[in-house]
Amino acid sequence: MSCISVIIDQRPATVPYYIKEGDDFLKSFEFFDADDNPIDMSGVGDVDFFVDNVSVATLGSGMTVSGDDNNVITLGAQNTYTAGSYTYAIKVVDGEGFTQTYIDGKLKVIA
Repeated sequence: MSCISVIIDQRPATVPYYIKEGDDFLKSFEFFDADDNPIDMSGVGDVDFFVDNVSVATLGSGMTVSGDDNNVITLGAQNTYTAGSYTYAIKVVDGEGFTQTYIDGKLKVIA
């Protein structure tokens, strides 16, 4: 009997986010799988945008799902953060209640 070595990589994409102090968060993200097929987000239970582990926007309140293939998540939320460095994450809760972090990284608010 042979053993097959498999690597499952479920790490989020790490993307730096730079924004000017006083400008609002307004950014769209397109999601594709490893085969470059659109990931349909139409059945998700929630999409959350966190800054330093505090929810800033949720689905229907600053986060939307759109696009021809329902694979675009758009963030539109007020930025109340002062100049400095923070962390952020975009987490998706699927229709069954399971949470996965799709994107995270450093958030830099520039004066």
